[in-house]
Amino acid sequence: MDPHKWPAPSEATQHRKPASRRRLLSWAGGAVVAAAAGVGLVAAPPSRAAGVLLADGSDFSAPADTEWRPIRIGVFGDSLADGIWAGLYRTLQRNERFEVARHTEVSSGLARPDFFDWEAELGDVLASETIDVAVVCFGLNDNQPVYYEGRRQFSFASDEWNQVYTQRVAAFIDRLQQSGVPVFWVGLPTVRDDDFGAQMAHLNDIYATEALLADATFVPTLAITADADGAYSAYLPDESGRNRLVRANDGVHFTGRGYEMIAKELLAAMQRELTYIVVDDSANG
Repeated sequence: MDPHKWPAPSEATQHRKPASRRRLLSWAGGAVVAAAAGVGLVAAPPSRAAGVLLADGSDFSAPADTEWRPIRIGVFGDSLADGIWAGLYRTLQRNERFEVARHTEVSSGLARPDFFDWEAELGDVLASETIDVAVVCFGLNDNQPVYYEGRRQFSFASDEWNQVYTQRVAAFIDRLQQSGVPVFWVGLPTVRDDDFGAQMAHLNDIYATEALLADATFVPTLAITADADGAYSAYLPDESGRNRLVRANDGVHFTGRGYEMIAKELLAAMQRELTYIVVDDSANG
């Protein structure tokens, strides 16, 4: 079996592994998944050589033998997603088998479509370009009343707020899946402020639950962004055990090294769930 053969996206979507329901359920119960080892991608069969067949049409139903393109990973979300995009880009920048598309908006979220309408944005993206795998990360700006029926209403985490917000999360996942795009929803990390951390934990519960219900993949980040005691720390050990600065001064965002750490965890999750993305010892090979 030739390790350099690549699948067309139509074949790739037919070879997705079953969702890791045990992993998602354990998250909902408070357990944390340990960071996966090493990163690096090689593509799995069937197809040919250095690319993915570029299909005629968005459903990838008629691949053209003479046209090739890399697998396109689309990143959607707020400023944290923007950093994750940068981490993925740096991790894969020398790997011609993949492209990382940036669809992020700082200060945005799903609570305030009056500020930035993610439903409309997602529709525009899917109508204008090919996305083979979606990475989604929201939440930093969503601990506020939702904009609903023409005004801001319902306090954060109230029953009404939960209902509206959960519907938006579910709709975002469903819109991608209806286009045949596997969804990897990145959970919110540890943060320095305890009150903010409790709010982020509430959002993580929603994301994990909706991902489970939709057979999407929730990628928790609490384990890899916490110290040995499970608490926030600006410094975490690298592969050699040396403590490195991974968090920004605001106690929420990350340094470049920190975003690459999340990117590696995300890519490891992708290779667990998608048979055409395989982790080896070099992401940039």
